[in-house]
Amino acid sequence: GEYLSTQEAARRRAARGGAPNYAICLREHSAARVLRTWIDPAARGNVGRFVNHSCEPNLSAHAVRAGSLVPRLALFARRDIAAGEELTMTYGDGAEAAGGGESAALGAGRRPCLCGAATCGGWLPFEPLPGDA
Repeated sequence: GEYLSTQEAARRRAARGGAPNYAICLREHSAARVLRTWIDPAARGNVGRFVNHSCEPNLSAHAVRAGSLVPRLALFARRDIAAGEELTMTYGDGAEAAGGGESAALGAGRRPCLCGAATCGGWLPFEPLPGDA
């Protein structure tokens, strides 16, 4: 996907009238701050852009840096994956999906999760941007 600043991700979301395009926010935590790298698969990307969300994913995503300060999103199997099984990852850590009620969640730009997992949180993870309600 295309790497974006937080400001550019906010501008694009506003240009779409707040509609999501499922850009991934890669959050890296340090003692001083949280570094956010936005990856937007709308215009370009590799096969990773077709990996769907699940609250019980079979892949985990990790930031990897090799020869650049810009991280790459690397996907690793969390368990043995059967041939023909859908590849899934979580689009967030789950904290963003919990609570808030249906109207509050939809008003903030959140969308219902339809993954069907037994532990489904009911909402897709959502990373607020400047200008979000």
